[in-house]
Amino acid sequence: MKMNFSVLVCLLIFITICSFAQPGTLDTDFDEDGMLTTSIGGSSGVADAIAIQPDGKIVVAGFSYVKNNDFALVRYNIDGTLDNSFSEDGTVTTDFGYYDYIYSIALQSDGKIVAAGTSYNGTNWVFALARYNTDGELDTTFSEDGKVRTAIGTEKDLAYSVAIQPDGKILLAGNSKNGTYTDFAIVRYNVDGKLDSTFNSDGIVTTDFENFSDGARSVAIQKDGKILAAGHASNWAGQGELGMVRYNSDGTLDNSFGEAGKVSIRGGSATSLAIQSDCKIVVAGLDFSITRYNIDGTLDNTFGLDGKVITDIAGSIEYCYSMAIQPDGKIIAVGTSLVDTNWNFALVRYNTDGTLDDNFSTDGKVTTNFGSEGSSANSVAIQPDGKIVVAGFISITNMKWNFAVARYISGLNIEAADSSLATDSIMIYPNPIGKDAILEYSFTNDEIQIIELYDISGRIISSIPTDEIISECEQKVALNFNESLPPGIYILRITNTSQSFSIKIVKQ
Repeated sequence: MKMNFSVLVCLLIFITICSFAQPGTLDTDFDEDGMLTTSIGGSSGVADAIAIQPDGKIVVAGFSYVKNNDFALVRYNIDGTLDNSFSEDGTVTTDFGYYDYIYSIALQSDGKIVAAGTSYNGTNWVFALARYNTDGELDTTFSEDGKVRTAIGTEKDLAYSVAIQPDGKILLAGNSKNGTYTDFAIVRYNVDGKLDSTFNSDGIVTTDFENFSDGARSVAIQKDGKILAAGHASNWAGQGELGMVRYNSDGTLDNSFGEAGKVSIRGGSATSLAIQSDCKIVVAGLDFSITRYNIDGTLDNTFGLDGKVITDIAGSIEYCYSMAIQPDGKIIAVGTSLVDTNWNFALVRYNTDGTLDDNFSTDGKVTTNFGSEGSSANSVAIQPDGKIVVAGFISITNMKWNFAVARYISGLNIEAADSSLATDSIMIYPNPIGKDAILEYSFTNDEIQIIELYDISGRIISSIPTDEIISECEQKVALNFNESLPPGIYILRITNTSQSFSIKIVKQ
């Protein structure tokens, strides 16, 4: 049944407008003080991965010591309470047999959760992969028992990152040792958990840089289906380098990227990789360095100093473990920083040119003390409303840890259209708006035809002029609102050839 547009307008009016707070401050709507810790079964546990569901629920994953170390997942409601619809108490553990660790998770389009990491099989570390239904139960349509183990080399097969292709195939990236040194290792699985024989004939690709120790820590999929993996590489002198490889969709090296598909720069080790909406590639390094590359693998000299920035957080020691890109293009990097004698959650936000964002806690940097012996932020995700969620661990005693999660105000107030009945999505930011705003959309095979502005009574005010951003990678429109438009609540209606979307906006 179609909803009357005037009724939709009335419903949108009742959506609460986000309160304003200093970006970088803890969100007190999350477990009252913005921070929470979780002990799984009274055992020790560390969170290394986080994902946000479309309904706002937060999935955090890592390991928990039950018998040995097991896969562990926790799902929280949007307010930080445990979600009891997820395995009855909000927590799930999975035993592969010996020592098991989750390092990365991803959400399928049907809501199923894919968790990747490593497991010790008694003689060797192997890639470990599990898929869960939305209620936390193992998905028995996936490799019959929901679990997959993949041996690649002779030892040290460690999967650190997972990504899901648009066709549902699953990519894992990490390292494998077959001889003296480790190499980049990429494995692709079909949707049923079997190795994909169309990917390098057996589903497995390994890549060596210079016959020394190499390994991938993060993987991402470009819009054209090419696969990027970033991590560390060692050169002939034994010096550490940041290494990145791009593969064609069939697993062959992409010779249009860097030198024969590979890029390396002296110093550092990549821990996280993300692709901007304009296809530029952002890589976070362990030393809180951020490097940006053009689509061909050359350094982007419009970012920082010749493509790279390094940040000192608290004048002591810091490590960066994860990164995310906000819808407005700003970059969030997280990790841990030694402040005085205590390890803290550490966050840094950068503007699109690599400068520190001084609107984020006045200097672009935030540290959070959980009041323990130490804590570390190991993963970050951006909620649909723009808030920043960070997961890691808090040290309880010398050899015991708990999951730790914190949520921060970003200052990016996003209004998203309800596209629950469609495969397309659309959102606008900032909101409230001044004169200009960005409309970002994801239409499968369509383009925007009409953008109209309505008042709260449903009366059309005007058509909005657009200045489309032309790029092979972007689906964005720059909106220019009339400066004489009075402040208030309005409805923006966006129409393409197949459907219409309505978004509530607030004009300042």
